[in-house]
Amino acid sequence: MVLHDMKTIGIVGATGLVGQTLSEELLKMPECRSKDFVLFSSNKMAGYLCDLKGSRSKIESLTEDWLKKVDFWFFATPKWVASHWIPIILNNSDANCIDGSSAFRLHGEVPLIIPEINMHQLTPTKRLVASPNCTTTIALMALWPLHKVFHLKRFWVHSYQSASGMGNDGIRELEEQVKSWSEGKSHANVRNFHKPLAFNAIPQIGHLDTDGVSEEERKLVLESRKILGDANLKIFANCVRIPVLRCHSMEINAEFDKKLDWSGAKMALKSAEGLHWYEEGYPTALEHSKRGTCGVGRLRYDNALDNGIAMWVVGDQLLKGAALNMVQIFQHWMTL
Repeated sequence: MVLHDMKTIGIVGATGLVGQTLSEELLKMPECRSKDFVLFSSNKMAGYLCDLKGSRSKIESLTEDWLKKVDFWFFATPKWVASHWIPIILNNSDANCIDGSSAFRLHGEVPLIIPEINMHQLTPTKRLVASPNCTTTIALMALWPLHKVFHLKRFWVHSYQSASGMGNDGIRELEEQVKSWSEGKSHANVRNFHKPLAFNAIPQIGHLDTDGVSEEERKLVLESRKILGDANLKIFANCVRIPVLRCHSMEINAEFDKKLDWSGAKMALKSAEGLHWYEEGYPTALEHSKRGTCGVGRLRYDNALDNGIAMWVVGDQLLKGAALNMVQIFQHWMTL
């Protein structure tokens, strides 16, 4: 299948933050036109009109009547939506799917793709591809160039993640809590986070398992191993929600098998596709909001490790962490 053969693109979860960003990124491609999109959301949103590059598109409710009318599907939804609908689509049509949820990421036959790392796993015969968790993608964008040169032995990620990782509801909750504080109210409405987020840091993203590991931390570990092709790679993740509106920030410490060459490490990061290297200073969430590249700075030796290095990494979780990564997969897939 090639790009000009595409007739209709379906975006499921189109009214969410990732879905909205996905539409914007697709429309930057000259081959994509808003009239070729069908936007799907929950039944309560069906019938509403959505702006797409100056045109008004109706929000549809996903039913089996649409299966033969859409050529390519994007899922920017909770995993239960993708788990239900993607098998139905694959079994009842010739369409292909890119899934941004966690539903199929760890399935052995489903490629889990970061284009800069393992695009070679994408083949014309595959009909379903998964896009990784945002934290996984941003972390590996910085680790991969170093891994190619020095070979990872193990690494630690401490992530500081924005409210928009919980979508529009997360942003609204943070803004409401900040407003309550400014008005001198001690009570904070908590709906989407485990504790009040305003002026706070919450060391839990998702449910904790019996070992005390959160869902987000588990995703980063298992998905990284799959993408890097090393089921035994030692990884530690600590994921924290902080009161930032957009972009995830991370402190990454990594140990390598080969002796580190400082100039070689800097050159690997500086020349890597999709990375913005800070020779001086460091990236912040405010700087990298709505930027497609990930920022890397504060590179230094980690003397607690053999061949250890530490770095500060920032990425827009709605772009490279989600929507942009899916669009890059789509662009390559459609040329195969």
